[in-house]
Amino acid sequence: MNEVDRRRFLRNTAALTAGVGVPPALSGRSPAWAGPSARPLVEAREVLPRSADLGGVRAATVQWMDRVPDDTDIRRMSIPGTHETCARFAGSSAGFAQCQNQTLDWQLRAGVRYVDIRCRNYDDYFTIHHGYVYQEMVFGKVLEICTDFLGKYPSETILMRVQQEHSEDNDRFKRIFKDYLDKKGWRSYFHISDSFPTLRTARRKIVLMSGWPWVGEGLVFSSDAQFSNQDLYDDPTLANKKTAVDNSCAPPSGSSTETRCTSTTSAPTAGAAAHGPPGATPRTSTPTPASSSKGSTTTRRTAPG
Repeated sequence: MNEVDRRRFLRNTAALTAGVGVPPALSGRSPAWAGPSARPLVEAREVLPRSADLGGVRAATVQWMDRVPDDTDIRRMSIPGTHETCARFAGSSAGFAQCQNQTLDWQLRAGVRYVDIRCRNYDDYFTIHHGYVYQEMVFGKVLEICTDFLGKYPSETILMRVQQEHSEDNDRFKRIFKDYLDKKGWRSYFHISDSFPTLRTARRKIVLMSGWPWVGEGLVFSSDAQFSNQDLYDDPTLANKKTAVDNSCAPPSGSSTETRCTSTTSAPTAGAAAHGPPGATPRTSTPTPASSSKGSTTTRRTAPG
């Protein structure tokens, strides 16, 4: 399927609506998630459900990484993702806090493999926020959705950026995150390393990236040595934003494949916020997999593959 056909298909699913928020009490794992051994085994080549069962998403999109060779370095892949992945509710923000109109599960089924998770320290767990607006989601539920998806589609991986939002105690943030890994039992579901993995190593895992603050292990999203980030958000014109995205996708002079490039196509005000990717139709249309509502991120390699 070419790009035009893919976008036409997704536009035809515009009547589909996202689900409601999740109960705020889900601060950790449900009893069914007692540990890795409690997960049912899934055949690597399981029969894909009908398209209708996937909420209007083509079945082939659900495990697109199955067609990528095992020895591929993830820095040499173009990976669709979403900015503020769980920010589906505007609250009292006059619309600015809403970046997505589809659920996390829908986004994963649509092919998104980079997720941007913003966590607030709350008691001994994380609530998901965009600024001061609570997004009716908690981090434990985010992990349940991601690991459930990877259990069903083990050919895939999810790159997860974790960042503190609407709280400022970095030490507490790091402690709570470590509790999720070790006390609540999520560590085995992550790939945690200070180097970029091949797809073989990353399959069926969440690749941990963090910054602001860095949680002490995993990839350092805030490090220029590991990531090159384009995030022109301060009231750009659509033309300026398009130029920034184009430039971020082109390897700079003297660059190597040591750096992972992320390019954000979102912007908060009228110059670009009402649009998806540059050149796309207005925000009221159905988003492409790499652009669910006004905020989207696409990670790119820094040098030709």
